[in-house]
Amino acid sequence: MALTRIGNTGITTNGVHAVNITNDGVATAKIDDAAITAAKIAAGGITVNAISIASLASGNAVFTHVNNIFKKAQVGQVVTLGHIKAEGAVTSNTVTLNLANGNHFSWTTNAAITLANPTNANTGQTGSIVVTSNGNYTVSFAENWRFPSGTAPTLSTTAGQTDRIDYHVIAANAVQAVATTNYDDKA
Repeated sequence: MALTRIGNTGITTNGVHAVNITNDGVATAKIDDAAITAAKIAAGGITVNAISIASLASGNAVFTHVNNIFKKAQVGQVVTLGHIKAEGAVTSNTVTLNLANGNHFSWTTNAAITLANPTNANTGQTGSIVVTSNGNYTVSFAENWRFPSGTAPTLSTTAGQTDRIDYHVIAANAVQAVATTNYDDKA
């Protein structure tokens, strides 16, 4: 006959060992509310199989509370904003990048635009922005974008030309950036 209920005095010290409990032998549905509390469990009374960094390596686990060392390339997804103004999802002349959404962004200009200060900028974050020109449209930059010599670049204004802006966040209100203009992106 199976045991269906044990009172708090029904088990002696060292009376039940892990080897005596079958897989799925104790289900949470069978434990009364508040029956087990931290005060009732002796130090070391519950153990689990150890989880080690080595056992997680094959799953590409990343811990956010410690520094991570990557032994393989890390590939970021490009957040595509589409056509800016006139044809696409972004219908404003101001583009505000949410850096919590990714590190790499791309869009095609269909109007003169301003790249506003990014949101959710974290110190140390890096990435790139690929801008494809769709005509004689200019791109200007808000004050948090910091370029060499304090001068923002003039991006390409000929349809089909592609420019890349690489950035590094040095503070929530300061993003160092450099631009490579009119590069050949046709592999």
